[in-house]
Amino acid sequence: MTSLVRAALLALGCLGSVAEPVLADTLNLAHTPQTIYAYPTAFGPIDPIAMADCFEGLLAADAKGEAIPGQAASWTISPDGLTYTFALREGLGWSNGDPVVSEDFVAAFRWLFDPANAFEFAYLQFPIRNASAIASGALGMDQLGVKALDPRTVEITLERPAPHFLQLLTHSTAYPLPSALLASKGRVGLAPADLVCNGPYVITARDGELTRAEKSKRYYDRSQVEIDAINYYAVDDVPAALERFKIGEIDMFYDLPVSANAWIDANAAGESHVAPFLGLSYLTVNFDRSPFDNVAVRRALSMAIDRSQLDPQGVHSPRAEAYGLVPDGTANSAPGGSYRPEWADWPYERRLAEARAALEGLGYTRDNPLAIEIHYANNADDTHQQMVRAISRMWGEIGVKASLYDAAPQSYLSELHAGDFDLARLTWFLDVSDPANILELMGSASEFNMGHYLGEGVDDLLAQANDERDLEQRAALLADIERRLVDDVAIIPLHWAIVRNLIAGGLTGIEDNAKNIHPSRWVQKASR
Repeated sequence: MTSLVRAALLALGCLGSVAEPVLADTLNLAHTPQTIYAYPTAFGPIDPIAMADCFEGLLAADAKGEAIPGQAASWTISPDGLTYTFALREGLGWSNGDPVVSEDFVAAFRWLFDPANAFEFAYLQFPIRNASAIASGALGMDQLGVKALDPRTVEITLERPAPHFLQLLTHSTAYPLPSALLASKGRVGLAPADLVCNGPYVITARDGELTRAEKSKRYYDRSQVEIDAINYYAVDDVPAALERFKIGEIDMFYDLPVSANAWIDANAAGESHVAPFLGLSYLTVNFDRSPFDNVAVRRALSMAIDRSQLDPQGVHSPRAEAYGLVPDGTANSAPGGSYRPEWADWPYERRLAEARAALEGLGYTRDNPLAIEIHYANNADDTHQQMVRAISRMWGEIGVKASLYDAAPQSYLSELHAGDFDLARLTWFLDVSDPANILELMGSASEFNMGHYLGEGVDDLLAQANDERDLEQRAALLADIERRLVDDVAIIPLHWAIVRNLIAGGLTGIEDNAKNIHPSRWVQKASR
């Protein structure tokens, strides 16, 4: 899975013939069929990678996916952390010639929170004052905490301090809307042909499987954008697209499926890039059932799992093995990466021996095994079942007898909320690149704290981190929370979500990052 632009899936068809000559200044990108609706939906579904090149918010993303100034040249934050005031760059423009003004951002947020639109990912911007209440219909739009103070100044007021808010403004839910075009045509008068761009590229053609863009003549940083044109291909026939990559007709293939692994290993291993994504697969533990309320039991179970053998994405990389909760590369994290308990670096046989001894000390042996039920959601390719079967075999080595229970994906979460499980497999994808987005799952009030974990001091530390406006101090607090949760085995981490991209040797300016965001404005291409 990629970032949250994997919304509103709509098949675009299979890969067709290359419509343009393959030139050094033309970038050819491929991905499996995905589209997202832009603001307003009258513009039609847009290729998500093309959309990220077409639009730019107040903040943009650099090659590492980190937030940098975008349409806003600068901003100030009030001492209480609630009011952000953004100064737009001079001379900004839409591709149709209209200027980009502060009202374009106000109009976009009004569209985002309009209850009539019921936009799926509007909740990402709910830190904005009254946004949630407006989206639910409880308040009128005039109560929204977004204002145009003048044509080049946008003021956004939050419900409460949110140190990760600047990261949120790089997301597609914070892209502006051409308010002058909307005012002249009205919502019902807009059509896909009316799509205009304020980013580094302008979409010039959309024809099913192919979207084409060219470098914008209005973009403020145009002189630093190397690639002149881009072809975005929505690939349905993956094997055919891989062969096109091999002969140089595709330069980059985003987020390849597991089915491509064998071909990549045989034909393009040197051009394969494997990186952790913002997601964690883990076992949630039911603290309301004995003996799982005993940390020694939970730790023994975690120690006995050989994560190198859990490879559902088939990438054969130690980077997939998870012992902490916060994925490497998550924004606003403390230096040093995700926390690892000391035993994570022990030889596996030592880990097994220690885990076995801990359970034997509690009376659990091969003759008197600890009986465990592992619940999981069944899926079409049986990868979930394969994983829990592997875990049950590993646990058999320490005197544990595991029974497996599957459930339909539609009913799985409701069954877990009912509390009828010992341990259950779950995956969490971070909505926001910020440690709090996953650490808050273990707060006592979280609806996703399925096992009813109550860690001493965790709620207070989470509240302290939310109120801390110094990012370095906040990162240290969040790192302490992660350490506590891991040492207390609040959940049992299994593996990180992984993305695998193919990147041709002639491309530079692309850096692996946890968002799997690679804006084309930073890319350079040499002949292959």
